[in-house]
Amino acid sequence: MNRLNPLWAVAALAPLMLWGVCVVMPVYDDYWYFTTPGRGIDFSVGSLLPNDQYWRPFDALFGLLLATWPGAFPVLNHVAVFTAHVGCTLLVWGMARGLGLPRMAVAVATLIFYLSPAAAGTLLNSDSLNQAYSALFGLLSLRAYMGGRATGSRILWAALVLVAALWKENGLAWAAIGPLFAWGMAGARGRSLWRGAALCALVCAAYFGARLSLQVGSMVGSDYMEHRQGSLPKYIATWMSYSLLPLDYISLMFGPARNWASVALTAAASSPFLLTLASGLRRAVADRRFLCAAACAVVAALPHLATMFGNMHCYASLPMVALAAAILATHCRGRRLVAATFALYMAACAFSCFRHWQAARRSGEVGKAMATEILRQSHGKPQRVLLLYDEETEAGFSTFCTTPMQSFGYGEAVRMLTRYEWPRDITGEPIPPGSNADAIVKGAIGNGFDAVWRARGDSAWVAAER
Repeated sequence: MNRLNPLWAVAALAPLMLWGVCVVMPVYDDYWYFTTPGRGIDFSVGSLLPNDQYWRPFDALFGLLLATWPGAFPVLNHVAVFTAHVGCTLLVWGMARGLGLPRMAVAVATLIFYLSPAAAGTLLNSDSLNQAYSALFGLLSLRAYMGGRATGSRILWAALVLVAALWKENGLAWAAIGPLFAWGMAGARGRSLWRGAALCALVCAAYFGARLSLQVGSMVGSDYMEHRQGSLPKYIATWMSYSLLPLDYISLMFGPARNWASVALTAAASSPFLLTLASGLRRAVADRRFLCAAACAVVAALPHLATMFGNMHCYASLPMVALAAAILATHCRGRRLVAATFALYMAACAFSCFRHWQAARRSGEVGKAMATEILRQSHGKPQRVLLLYDEETEAGFSTFCTTPMQSFGYGEAVRMLTRYEWPRDITGEPIPPGSNADAIVKGAIGNGFDAVWRARGDSAWVAAER
């Protein structure tokens, strides 16, 4: 482990990981977000303005690019996200080296970030450019802040923080992380922390001032808060478990794929390393660097913990979690023990990531197969379509194990395969229990729809055409 350069592992795994993410098809939210050709077709100047809780102009611009090149979706999305992930990995590696950590600890920080299942929700979604690039520019801002006290460095830091925030709102947390990290890692005096806090306040004031002057609608939408009550303990548990414990969460959380043996195996492989880290915790709490990294991880996670938190939201704090684990590893006795248990931990990470990829790919393929069948049965190019579907009773798991209709994107998968040429509009309606579906189909054709599609389970077909 002491001779291992983790960048060799990063480079060796990159082609396989890039292929793996590129073959994952969109599901559910991926189809309706800014970073799709469909949303790009509707691009306007208003797309660049803050609307409700969102202000993500770079996503809107990416959607505009896809609108002119719809055949690139979703592969271009995946390539862009993976590129950002590799960039973040290199910055984590450089940060660990910059702190003077031993090679073993540098490898721990780098590989935990690169292969953690906490990154799977970001890597496998085609709509997650915002999360990946917000983290990338946040880490770049931290590098700029650590570069010195010169005015140019501080201006560059502020600009990079604002870019991170314009990728995704939680990126504004890096305005606080920069001064806190510099104070904690460099052992600077309290005056520098207060000076940094003042700079943080100025950057935040500039961001919110711009938002308030450009805001369209409410700044916090109801979907952010409607399930918020009483969910903080659940969010913290999600954050800590995904960030630190690489279980086979597909086998644990998704009923149809439940496999307790797989859960136990990944728990057994990852636990020795976590227990080894725990053995150094008492010494690490006296290390200012460890406390600083842990505090920065909390700051990075806080925007999502305060609103809504899922697997993909672990990515924002993952660089600091990985760095805290690396610093903690330096306080553990027995370097060979650390190396051996870390190898087992990485095996659990790799297997858990594979299971997440396997489930996400399977979900996407279901939606693609349903869309392919619709295309096979279609005789024309209907522009206005009614999609009738049976209500689904089973539940999925995050964006990895989606229900068939979610995988189908409620018809959006067809638009993807036609490169958004047709249909123009898809109206989805569940069939009420006990209703006459045939009568609904006939009525739809008479009410201006060009075609009616039906979906039940993972089957889809053309019920009628004009």
